[in-house]
Amino acid sequence: GMAACTGPEIDCGGGCVDPQTSPAHCGDCATACSTGTSCVAGDCAEPLAVLQTSLMDGTVGRDAFVLDDVTFALRALNTTTFATGRVLDHAVLPDGRVILLAAETADVFELFLVGPRGGAWTRLSAPLATDVDVEPGFAVSADGAHVLYRATDLDVGVTELFVVAVASPGVAHKVNGALVTGGNVSRVFALSADGRRAAYVADQDTDGLDEAYTVDLTAATPGPSVKLNPVTTDAVWDLRLSGDGSRVVYRATDGATGRLQLNLVDVASPGTATPIAYADGAEGQVEQYQLSPTGDAVVFTGGNQFLATSLWRAPLAPLAEATRLVDGTGQLSVRADFALSADGARVY
Repeated sequence: GMAACTGPEIDCGGGCVDPQTSPAHCGDCATACSTGTSCVAGDCAEPLAVLQTSLMDGTVGRDAFVLDDVTFALRALNTTTFATGRVLDHAVLPDGRVILLAAETADVFELFLVGPRGGAWTRLSAPLATDVDVEPGFAVSADGAHVLYRATDLDVGVTELFVVAVASPGVAHKVNGALVTGGNVSRVFALSADGRRAAYVADQDTDGLDEAYTVDLTAATPGPSVKLNPVTTDAVWDLRLSGDGSRVVYRATDGATGRLQLNLVDVASPGTATPIAYADGAEGQVEQYQLSPTGDAVVFTGGNQFLATSLWRAPLAPLAEATRLVDGTGQLSVRADFALSADGARVY
């Protein structure tokens, strides 16, 4: 029957509750807050952001916290598991879970999966041999299903690239091909939005010569690595992979001019790269670049001897010369930290 409730309490299923403070009936009888969430003024305090803290003098490792909305309370993620508070890197998955690069045991850095409310930790990276560490700067696919990470064997000084499915924690597969003696996978690697293709830079075939490679990840174990750039004596600096995994744009020094230029590779035609040229005969170093979300254009900053840094855009499908979006003059120089809108139609 109906419970005789006095305000601010209301009857929810025959019991009196305060919808201003009840996590099971927050705001109304039908709204339940997620586990561990408080109800404040009839609103669930849900996770808003994940933050890392560190002291500038470097004497204390970082901690990771979840910031709740409504209350703006900070909830530590890494205190229940170990006391050292060492968190080097983090990422938030679309479902709200958090990936932390942390040392659960002293000085052994691994990837862990933890809910936004803390609780049990799951080791995401594969079990590591002694003196092997996961490196900061891992990549997560847009759907949150796959993670690319590098691990370094400190004994032999070799860094390699691995992929793990979030649904199968601890089961990782090596992505890169066999490395020449002295070879390593660099800090530059990328994952397509659907996690089905990886691209990376490594001195895999020639020690000291960084080149661009791609690997098909659609099968249970990664396919063979395929070199993207043509035979070259100039190192590949970095690369970007389109969201659908079909195109790679990379920077390398042009042997003729000595300038850093952009090159386009169709993943279906590896070994053939087309330089991205400027319209109006302009020329210059490419400083920063981003692929549009659809991968049909590249936006970049660059300049030449006559202009300060300008903002450019080159269509990639089909490839055409880059046109100037913002003119760098003696008084105006475009900064490298620009952002593209989700549809690629605007640059900020």
